[in-house]
Amino acid sequence: MKYTFPEVPLIKGDLGGSTLYRIAEQTAVAVEVKSFVGGSDVTEFHSALGQSLNYRSALRLTEPERNLYLAVPGDVYDEFFRRRFIQRVIAEHQLKLLIFSPERE
Repeated sequence: MKYTFPEVPLIKGDLGGSTLYRIAEQTAVAVEVKSFVGGSDVTEFHSALGQSLNYRSALRLTEPERNLYLAVPGDVYDEFFRRRFIQRVIAEHQLKLLIFSPERE
């Protein structure tokens, strides 16, 4: 199933690559898209995790109704995010993931 999200302005501040999408009239999410094309997947994950935790804290202060999602490519999810330790970190920090196909998006 494919969803198309119309883009709307994000909160002011340094939320870098985050983009806000309105899914329905009453629902809005902030999406931090990470491509994992840099160094090692572990280094990229550490960076993404830290940014996500900071962004979530900022959103809780300024717009607590928003849900933050970390978007990652499907191949990275399959090859890296399914590892038991990574799944544990995701669960421990209650990260919400969106999996996407860069070729199709």
